[in-house]
Amino acid sequence: MMLRSARTLSRFSGLALIAAGTMAALSTGTFCYWRFGWIRLICPIGFVEASLSSGTIYRSLIGPFLVVLGLVVLLGRVFCSWLCPSNLVVTHIARLVKRGSSIGIMKRTVLFQARLASTLPVLDYRDGLALLVGSLVGIALFGYPFLSTFCPIGVITRNVISLFAHFRLGTDLFLLLLPVAAVYLFSWGCIAGCPLGSLQRFPARMSKVLRPVGETQKCVNCKACTEVCPVQLHPGAKYDPGTCTKCFLCVETCPKKAIVIQLGVK
Repeated sequence: MMLRSARTLSRFSGLALIAAGTMAALSTGTFCYWRFGWIRLICPIGFVEASLSSGTIYRSLIGPFLVVLGLVVLLGRVFCSWLCPSNLVVTHIARLVKRGSSIGIMKRTVLFQARLASTLPVLDYRDGLALLVGSLVGIALFGYPFLSTFCPIGVITRNVISLFAHFRLGTDLFLLLLPVAAVYLFSWGCIAGCPLGSLQRFPARMSKVLRPVGETQKCVNCKACTEVCPVQLHPGAKYDPGTCTKCFLCVETCPKKAIVIQLGVK
């Protein structure tokens, strides 16, 4: 429970910093482009999108882009579980919808989910990557950065700024209906549909710190860790570190305490 509370607090803190920066007129920006004094960070997809849509590589953005890339190489996909506002807002809205639904609606939803699962192929990061590549090709052809318009992270942070700067919310909030529906109806929601998560997978493979590692002498292979893992990993077996979002749900859930967090390279 301590890690779960820490994750929630961390994600709320990210949004709180944006709100505080807005109220203090510091122009700190959003998760898409963050600046505070000489510290500047930019979303890797935002950097590529801006370059393709304008036909120009902005030199001032190369440094922030490389810094973020270096953080992903070092820490892996920590952003997905500990900072992503989409993970926080979209998942909570989907849970509230489920809790507010009647028993009849829930039964029909479960049947619909089962029917979809038996009909549709299992989606993974490659589908998110295909979506990203197709979007970037469209941006290069038409010169319009539409990914930023539809990105849930951008939608949420834009509206946080609008709320605390102008005391109103934008009509673009309806764009959150798509990711909410994906999380509500499918188990793969953020896993397969997020281009940013799919892109992070490759540099995150080099991350050697903060990795959940199973202690084989304690593991009874109950698969409790795999059931709660957003990407169905088993820390007791060999797995792709680029897939792990380092939420540490496996550490919290393991009944035998057979999973530990590896802080550095052994």
